[in-house]
Amino acid sequence: MRRQVEMIDLFERSDFSVESLSNLQRKDSDYGKFVSYFDKGELPKSQKEARKLLLQSPDFMLINGLLFHSRIAKSKRAKNLKNYQLVLPAVVVKTVISMYHDSSLGGHGGIQHTIDLIKEKYFFSKLAQKISDYIKSCPACQRRKLTKINTKAGIVAYRTPDSPFQVWQIDIFGPINPISPTGNQYVCTAIDLFSKFVFAEAIPIADTITVSEVLFRMVSQFGVFDTIISVQGSKFISKCFKEVCRLLDINHEYTPEFCTSLSGKNPTGQGQKLKYRYAGPYIIHKIHSPHMVVLKDPDSQKCLPNPIHINRIKPAYVRLPNPAQYFMDQVETKIHVNTTTDQNTASDFSETSELSNTTVPHSEINDNDSNDTENDTGKI
Repeated sequence: MRRQVEMIDLFERSDFSVESLSNLQRKDSDYGKFVSYFDKGELPKSQKEARKLLLQSPDFMLINGLLFHSRIAKSKRAKNLKNYQLVLPAVVVKTVISMYHDSSLGGHGGIQHTIDLIKEKYFFSKLAQKISDYIKSCPACQRRKLTKINTKAGIVAYRTPDSPFQVWQIDIFGPINPISPTGNQYVCTAIDLFSKFVFAEAIPIADTITVSEVLFRMVSQFGVFDTIISVQGSKFISKCFKEVCRLLDINHEYTPEFCTSLSGKNPTGQGQKLKYRYAGPYIIHKIHSPHMVVLKDPDSQKCLPNPIHINRIKPAYVRLPNPAQYFMDQVETKIHVNTTTDQNTASDFSETSELSNTTVPHSEINDNDSNDTENDTGKI
């Protein structure tokens, strides 16, 4: 803290000369160690910080007592700029950003434009993030610049119920720190739209089972109501909460959300982010072009709204109710190899079927097998 106060006093007395800026760099907590390393060869006492300094030192250079950062050109526009950027201490960063953004020549430019202008001459840690935070918090830009991106959901007016405890709005507040002695860190709140009566109950965790138990206790205390309104969170769109509403004959409605991924059709929560939106299997209904096809759901007989590229499709292997043999055919030995015509094979199959219906002694079977092998070898 004392060092920061000294930095501020030194900055207030400085005139942005080479000597004053050099003193500010030496006093800076982030880049002062680079100046000490290049000027005196001193390293930090911590082994981790010393190793980090040695790895980053090739990107910096001390020129005439001032610390510069070597610029790496990543685009054609950057190749025409200077190769070195002046390193700014932390106490000077806000002043330089305000000069480039708030001044008459700056004209309250955009985020990327201001980043490009400052990058041409200066360098400091988290440059893009600090400039972005400064411009987003600029009062003049917030008052005058309009955005086409909708950042808020529309206001929805609900009709006032006819009687108390008929329509409730429920939501979760938390987590709250510190945790209570009983281990509760959330508050489940519900408001009656007719009387504005507030019901609140502390809960340890905000999962669907705990919220469903709170709903059951509300019904036990105030009776079964007609409608409950909630946000489209994972705890309210779960099967458990919906089943409780169904058993109690409660109509469940949702408040509109700006984020479309929180709709009831696409719930969020544990395990939902890794699920495919379209899993299939589907049938190719129509071919728009050699590369685009329209898919159709065989169960609902509905087509997908947009055509799909063939590279995003993989064949689905669906087993039939009575599937055929999936493996190779039975291996035939020389004894069963038939060299006669199709008619002979048909007669042989009939004879074998007749033999299967009768019993033959083992000695005769062995004699017949030996004779068959001799005949087969003679034919070969």
